[in-house]
Amino acid sequence: MTIRLHGYIGAWGLPCISPYVTKAANYMVMTGTEYEFVNQDLTTLDQDAPAGKLPFIIDDDGTKVHDSQRIIEYLKRTRNHTIDNHLSAQEHAIGLAFTRLTDENLYWSGVIQPRWREDEGFKIYIPYIFGMGDKSYDEVWSSLDPAVQDFANAFRERILAGFNGQGMGRRTDEEVFEYFKDDIDAMSDFLADKPFLLGDQPSSYDAGFYSEVRHCMDQPQQWAGTGYVASKPNLAAYAERMRDKYGV
Repeated sequence: MTIRLHGYIGAWGLPCISPYVTKAANYMVMTGTEYEFVNQDLTTLDQDAPAGKLPFIIDDDGTKVHDSQRIIEYLKRTRNHTIDNHLSAQEHAIGLAFTRLTDENLYWSGVIQPRWREDEGFKIYIPYIFGMGDKSYDEVWSSLDPAVQDFANAFRERILAGFNGQGMGRRTDEEVFEYFKDDIDAMSDFLADKPFLLGDQPSSYDAGFYSEVRHCMDQPQQWAGTGYVASKPNLAAYAERMRDKYGV
């Protein structure tokens, strides 16, 4: 059985430029779940995706599931995955808390801020969005049809509306950076010298934790947070450990 995972496009050695899609892909690799990656047409995103967001999967029987965490829970249930069988109820609670930290807070301060809010970061991001990461913004932008340029600008406004609606976008750049640092500090402090987020064995919660570490560390945007994740030796070593173990 092969699942179709709908996402954006890969870059920076990651399966997708979206941390959420990367999280779902990480989980499937970690559990040996076969999947086919589908580059989603953003012009039909609202029609194709159950919530108008990525990722979503289509199972063999046509079942559509959206949201990275719901996808993981669906796969655990339908594929009888045992990756979390060693966890206690308390460890599940801790894993959920870190999922909320990375998915609902760090995503906005460490990904949306440098890629979508800051103009220079957005210009760096544009070539990757269109699969032309080896070219400059000017080269890529000038090659786009005006209608596509309008769509890209409108999509940016859509992302920033969510940024403001969540609340992070209503803060100053300096305040957002402080939130970013606080989250990275907490992640590093809790990981300490453990091989994986919750101990000696990996769990499903590492899929998202690792995704955010890699995205915040490897994205090419130059902003106040550049280098901060890499300055945490244990987070850098964790990323290398996960990459070596799973090849993602």
